[in-house]
Amino acid sequence: MKLSNVAERGTGRARWLTCGVLSGVILALSASPTFAANNKDEVRGNVKNGWTVAWGKEVDHIEYGKLAAAMATGTTGAYLSNLLKDSAATLGKEVVIKALKNRGQTFKAGRFEVQAGIATYKHWTMERNLFTGKMVKVPRPNTHQPYVRWRVR
Repeated sequence: MKLSNVAERGTGRARWLTCGVLSGVILALSASPTFAANNKDEVRGNVKNGWTVAWGKEVDHIEYGKLAAAMATGTTGAYLSNLLKDSAATLGKEVVIKALKNRGQTFKAGRFEVQAGIATYKHWTMERNLFTGKMVKVPRPNTHQPYVRWRVR
């Protein structure tokens, strides 16, 4: 083996080592305290507000993943059908259909009022900006949850 080949190999290793060290430093600097938050308690409080509430299945981030997989495999119809069945099992089939068709509309029978809707929860994380060092609010995908609420006036 020629001496020049050994020297070239050493230079290549030094480059890899330098890249590795720099990558580690960048990762360490970019690692910042991050926390996730949402407005679920606030939204649920607004929905309750004097009503009795029954909640359906929440379409959360895991459900988004399942939907993406269903779309990729061509089974979207089956996925949505199962999702509706899950909420219908809790809330009743007719109520789920009414919630989708008449969001927020109130149905009355004497003093008894019923309303069906879909709650939307906002999600975000607070992250440190790598360049400014300031904490910034980063929006994340919303989640949704059907509900039925009733009260006697």
